[in-house]
Parts: sequence; C-alpha cells; structure tokens
Amino acid sequence: MLAGPTAEQIAVSEANVAQMKAAAELAQAALEKTQLKVPFGGTVGSVYAAWARCSRQVRRCGVGRPERLRVETTDLSEVDVARVAVGQPASVTFDGLPGKTFQAA
Repeated sequence: MLAGPTAEQIAVSEANVAQMKAAAELAQAALEKTQLKVPFGGTVGSVYAAWARCSRQVRRCGVGRPERLRVETTDLSEVDVARVAVGQPASVTFDGLPGKTFQAA
C-alpha cells in the first residue's frame, strides 16, 4: 500500500508555495516600477533616460495626443506645400513658450 506525504513534507511544500508567492509579489512590484503611467491616453513621443547606480532611470518622458496636434504655418502657400519633404529644416514656435523658436529637421 502506498503512503501519502508526511506532515513534514506537506509543511515544506506549503513553505515553498508561500516563498514563491512572496517572490511573485516582489517581481510584480519591481515590474510596476518600470511602468510609466499618465492620467490620459496618448503616445510616447520622447524618452530621456540616464544611468544611475547601475540602473537606467527615465528622467523625462514626453506623452501627447497626436490627434489633437495642430500645426499652423504663417509663410507656406498652397503652391509651396507640394514641395515640402521629410527632413527639410523648419522653425517651430509654441504658444506656450512665447519668444522661443526651435529648429527642427
């Protein structure tokens, strides 16, 4: 006749299960620290990261809603728009940064 596990074997197995649950909770907590969350839906446009103490840390992250992006030109005619190509230089200003002009390509 086959004997079942001993009380000691059951206790060891239960301790192993508890240890694995604790390890899973630690792993979940570590994973949550790697996720960036914002209070709205959007698209990540830029990530600025740096190395610190042998780990990579995100310093800044740009998130926006492309469907709400509006580009307005002040000196581009309908005739010239056909000649616009990816990679051409452009000067960009933002209402939220008065007096600042940025060069883009």
